[in-house]
Amino acid sequence: RTTGGWADLTGSSGLPPYPSVLTAIDAAGGIAGTAMDLALVGREVATSPDLAVMLAPRGSVTAEGPYGLGISRLSVLGRAAVGHGGHLAGARSVWRCLVGGPCVAVIANRAEIELEPTAEALLGIILGR
Repeated sequence: RTTGGWADLTGSSGLPPYPSVLTAIDAAGGIAGTAMDLALVGREVATSPDLAVMLAPRGSVTAEGPYGLGISRLSVLGRAAVGHGGHLAGARSVWRCLVGGPCVAVIANRAEIELEPTAEALLGIILGR
């Protein structure tokens, strides 16, 4: 902020632009995208011939159960499912895929919100429950 208001950093101010915070994703890795992007990634993971390897526990157990290579084995609406969730500065996302069924992804612009119930409700709507 300058004395007379906000400085225009898009013109000829001589100040270099700064990179987005998303260019400095956590050491654990991460992706930024749309809900559709995440659902498509989930579908690729859920139908991968390597899914069993990705689900094999690697010594870490989360509140959701055994955790292997970033993918959680879940039960959603009484059906086997896989999924993953995460967050980047100020945003949270989750994707859930029923094994042999549909995938959904939910994104919120708040990091402290729980999205799993919304993902489960969306799958219930898709399944007609």
